[in-house]
Amino acid sequence: MLALHDEPSESKNIVLVDADNKSIQDLGEWPWSRDIIADSLLRLKEFQADTVVFDIEYLSPSSKGVSSDVEEILQEALSETYTSIDDSIIQLSNGIENNYYSMKELPSILNESVGFALNDSMENLQNILSNNIYRDNDEYFAKCLEFFQNAWLTVNICDISIQYEQEDIDYVKQRFLWQNIEDENFLIQKSNKKIF
Repeated sequence: MLALHDEPSESKNIVLVDADNKSIQDLGEWPWSRDIIADSLLRLKEFQADTVVFDIEYLSPSSKGVSSDVEEILQEALSETYTSIDDSIIQLSNGIENNYYSMKELPSILNESVGFALNDSMENLQNILSNNIYRDNDEYFAKCLEFFQNAWLTVNICDISIQYEQEDIDYVKQRFLWQNIEDENFLIQKSNKKIF
């Protein structure tokens, strides 16, 4: 039936961003992790793209990624750990130098102090790393979508047998507009025209 109609005129304002062979060669096999898609949204915003439409279904969670400032995080965490251990050793050395400990209690104090300092510092290091090294790429993608603002995603209304946690359902209920609204004063349009 489409062959009976004239082809629509081409608009110079529409650009198709395609995952072609060159892209797959450069970025790896499809599907790409969501951080790549999110970074693309940021670039499109920099190029002043007005609207983006995804013809992709995001049905399963993305793999976690490594935080973009991992090197800074590691250096700061290691520096903090070394400082903490050094401080403990200096305090212990000062105590020994000032004869705060008898020779009899020195081995157990050394073992206890150094062991405590190392365990405490290593536990702190582990917490810093586990809480800051990895990035949830789905959350990052969601933030980039929110930043871009005028982005449209494909919604699958078929039953695809995915079980959702109540937390996910509540999140969607809070974020989606479930009914039509009237905006007689164009307040929504005005607030969506932010300058970045």
